[in-house]
Amino acid sequence: MVKSNNNEVMWCLARDFNLVRKVEERRGETNNEHTASTKMNVFNQFIDNMEVEDLPMLGRKNTRYRSNRHAKNRIDRFLVSREWFSVWPGCAQYVLKRLGKVFMCNGGQHTLLKEKLKILKYELKKWNKEILETWKTPVKSW
Repeated sequence: MVKSNNNEVMWCLARDFNLVRKVEERRGETNNEHTASTKMNVFNQFIDNMEVEDLPMLGRKNTRYRSNRHAKNRIDRFLVSREWFSVWPGCAQYVLKRLGKVFMCNGGQHTLLKEKLKILKYELKKWNKEILETWKTPVKSW
């Protein structure tokens, strides 16, 4: 939530909603059409009821790609209040290329979490050694 100079309250909801607004936003996945349509309608109604706008997306068209490389969809969004555009006209979201590694693991939920945490631990140690070691400076006491 942001308050502008003229006391307008502006909202920005940024998250992975795990829902699409249109059929074109989900490709390569088989879903029950009736269920998918109902979920889209409910999500669109939520956006209307909240009186927010879905920021237009520039760059890549999808924000999530499955490991099979065929299934892709747009589930990450920035929903902003209409007042947002009075301060930042022409505002949009730009989807960047993935810079980091994709953590792919097989197994049940507990195994996945354990393996992802192991990979994360390794990557953090590596990052700490490569980056933070070069920033070491003595801390002066007050």
